[in-house]
Formats: sequence, structure tokens, C-alpha cells
Amino acid sequence: MSNAPARDTPLSPDLLARLDTGDTAVGLAELERAGLASAATAEQLTGLALAQAESNPASAAHWLALAEILALRLGGQPALQAQIAYAQARLRLSAGDLGAAEALIRQAQSLWQTVGAAPQIARSYLGLTQILTMQGRYAEAEEAIHAAIAGLPAGSPPQAQARINLANLLRRQERHSEALLEYSAAQATYTAQLKISQADGDVSGTAQMQGALARLAVNQANALMYLDRPDEAEAALLEA
Repeated sequence: MSNAPARDTPLSPDLLARLDTGDTAVGLAELERAGLASAATAEQLTGLALAQAESNPASAAHWLALAEILALRLGGQPALQAQIAYAQARLRLSAGDLGAAEALIRQAQSLWQTVGAAPQIARSYLGLTQILTMQGRYAEAEEAIHAAIAGLPAGSPPQAQARINLANLLRRQERHSEALLEYSAAQATYTAQLKISQADGDVSGTAQMQGALARLAVNQANALMYLDRPDEAEAALLEA
């Protein structure tokens, strides 16, 4: 089996169509013929599966089956195995199997821990928070989202989104004052990023931050309304 890197050679639409038969033996044979039976290909297939877990679960499951076989053949690939487990978790979540999704995310975290992949672990807590919240396990979900916030880069948009997730979780528990503090922290990050994008002439980044701030203002207004602060709620919406 070839170990030549496939990272710089994206799998073509034609090859993906030939792979997407539901038959892993056929798919593996195609990859062997193309000289792409490698860890890099397994990573690409895992990325495809992650992106298509909700929109095309059948294909996503097939990509993951191929990736898992490649990873097993290669051996000693904990980072790759973690990526596969995380993508499998997304697939199980889309299918409503929350228990399996949680177990797979924790498996991915354990594997990432062995290779010191702190950024991946931090991001994975976002998914774990969602799963725990859906099960009504709010205390555990809060622990998970705090772990995400602590592990994500300070003042970054991903950390701001994690703070919004925490705020939404707090609002589920009618802790609206605490939620507003998290929304404010996220707002400060997005505002800073907006200024950077505007200064750089980054039209796409500017639009992205403006959209994020507008959505955030709606959340802030809802929390303020629950606290019987309608004037501030209106001001938040007008500012957006």
C-alpha cells in the first residue's frame, strides 16, 4: 500500500463517484489503483464525511468506513483515528444516537490527548456541549463549554462563539444575567475583529463579523426582555 502523501492531491469528483458505491472492497481497490491508499487520503475522506454527515449520511458513512480501514492498515495513527472518531460522532449525532455520539467524542479526545492535540480537544468540547445539552445534562454541558473557552485562543472568534454557546446554555436555565456577561464578552471580540477586517479592507471578514454581531444582538435582546429591560433590548437591536 502506498504511503505517498495525498494531501496536495485532492480526490477528484470522478474518483469520489467511483468510490461512492457503498462497497468498501471496491473503494479500496480504486484507491490502490490510483496510488492513494494513504493516511492523507484517509484524512480527506474523513473531512468529506464530517462535511456531509447531515446532508448525505450514507456517503459520509462510506467515506468513514474507507478511512477507518486505511487507518487500521497504517497503524500507529492516533491523530487520524481521533479525526475519524470525531466524524463518526457527528454522524451518530445526526442520526439521533446521542449516547454513541458522546462516547465517540470522548474517544477522539483521548486519542488527541496522546499526541498533545490541544486545539482539537478544545474544539471538540463544542460538540460535546451540544450533545450533553440535548440530553438535559446542563451541569456537565457547562463544564464542557468552559473547557472549550479555556482551550480556544483568547479573543478569537471561535472562543467568542463558545461564549455564545455558554450564554445560550445559561439562558436555558433562566440564568439571563450571567448569559448577558458572556454575550458582552463575545460582542467585544467580534467588535475588535470587525475593526481589524475593516482596517485591512477585508470585505468578506467585515461582512462575517457584521452578521455575527447582528445575530448576537438578537440573543442579547431576548435575554434583556426576560429580565424586563425592554429599553435596553430595543437599544441592542437598534445598535445591530
